[in-house]
Amino acid sequence: MTTDETLNGLRYEKEKLEKKIKKLKNENDGLYYDIRMLNVKYDELNFEYEDLEFRNIDLDYEYSVLEKKCETVYRIANEYLMNQASLEEVLDGIMLLNSDN
Repeated sequence: MTTDETLNGLRYEKEKLEKKIKKLKNENDGLYYDIRMLNVKYDELNFEYEDLEFRNIDLDYEYSVLEKKCETVYRIANEYLMNQASLEEVLDGIMLLNSDN
């Protein structure tokens, strides 16, 4: 093999490697972009999750308030049905529940 053939072979190999490096760089850039997009999506979902946690806490509180009101209504209704409470006491209980809103 002559020196010119060797040089041409080396140039060809160099060009092949440069193309491969360029291709790998493009793939790498694409991966970095994907990672950035995934991080943004993660942040969005994390914010949404935290928002849902706060909403769940609010709903738990609202549920407990409604549960207590239902228990009170049930108790007052039972007292009225068993003639242990007058209609006025029932209405006072209802007004008291309405004032809690």
